[in-house]
Amino acid sequence: MRLLLIHSDFIEYEAKKRTGMAEDTDLLKDSAEEALVVFCAVEAVDEDDLPGVVEQALAEIGLVADKLSVENIVIYPYAHLSSDLSRPDAAVWVLKAMETGLRDSGFFVKRAPFGWYKSFKISCKGHPLSELSKTILPSEEGAKKEKKEVTHEFFVLTPDGKKHEVKDFLDDSPFGCLLKKELGAPTIGGESRSMSA
Repeated sequence: MRLLLIHSDFIEYEAKKRTGMAEDTDLLKDSAEEALVVFCAVEAVDEDDLPGVVEQALAEIGLVADKLSVENIVIYPYAHLSSDLSRPDAAVWVLKAMETGLRDSGFFVKRAPFGWYKSFKISCKGHPLSELSKTILPSEEGAKKEKKEVTHEFFVLTPDGKKHEVKDFLDDSPFGCLLKKELGAPTIGGESRSMSA
């Protein structure tokens, strides 16, 4: 996830036109004063551990907001921060989870709608912490939790619908040679190959 954090005097935004992936909303126009504006782009790599990425983002945003003594936060989807975006449904899930997490932490939160062409006006305060960028990556532990071990079961299914052990067919017949090749076993007059190739 890419974040651009702007400590603003104010931000005003208006959703002008839907894209094909726009979320439905009745709130097309809004504003906030004395706010930390969080421009964010959810990236494809984030899909390896969406909850972990949200947790890291909340920690980063909370830390900056505390340093600035800011209570108002505006989450603003901003795809232009990345060239490798996540799926739209994953991005919306992350944005909503961030909104909920920040509210639960005691902040006043507004979220600009996802998937709309928007106009905005912003006034940046201009002090040393008023403009910050952050890159958040899924943790290795979180990504490993999501990955499942894949196991394979090899068998022969005959036209009568019965399941048979492969070993019963490992002979020098054309079908037996095909099975040996698929399993990487040596065959007469041929070479073995690995299943992982």
